[in-house]
Amino acid sequence: MDEIARVAGVNKALPYYYFRNKEELHRFVLETMIAQISAQMESPAVLSMDPPARVRALVNLTFEFVMRNPAYPRLIQREMMADRRPLHWMVVAHHRPLHKRAVKTIREGIARGQFRAVDPDQMVFTIFGMIMYYFATGQLASQIWNRDIWNPRNVEQRRRAVLDFLEHGLFLSPAAKSLRD
Repeated sequence: MDEIARVAGVNKALPYYYFRNKEELHRFVLETMIAQISAQMESPAVLSMDPPARVRALVNLTFEFVMRNPAYPRLIQREMMADRRPLHWMVVAHHRPLHKRAVKTIREGIARGQFRAVDPDQMVFTIFGMIMYYFATGQLASQIWNRDIWNPRNVEQRRRAVLDFLEHGLFLSPAAKSLRD
């Protein structure tokens, strides 16, 4: 908390006025971030898209959000690894509703013949896992590849790789659709 006050250029007592400890501050920051990305993903513009466009939007919004909030993946990991706090608040308020909406999108795409018949729950974890793991292991990946994975050009390559994977692993090709009809 003292470090936060120093970086913010405020009196050491000020953060304690709003938060009893760093865990409360951590939760506030994480809740704020999760609420921001949830609001973007729940926007009428996104929800009105057809399933393939909605999946692409979820991928793009997640990449853009993490680029604006690079600490987000680590904050999520930290919260999951802290056995002193239950995750119930995060699951009930944000992650379960987001997961259910994404699963509904996958089911809708399957029913419309736009997606392969996949397990929607697994696909949602695969989609977000492909994105979040890239950022959460950024320091390791940067050293393995000997390049800065946070460089916007490298992030764009990763985004294209995830979208390409979905185009081939989830979306039905026009030829496959015509065989089903």
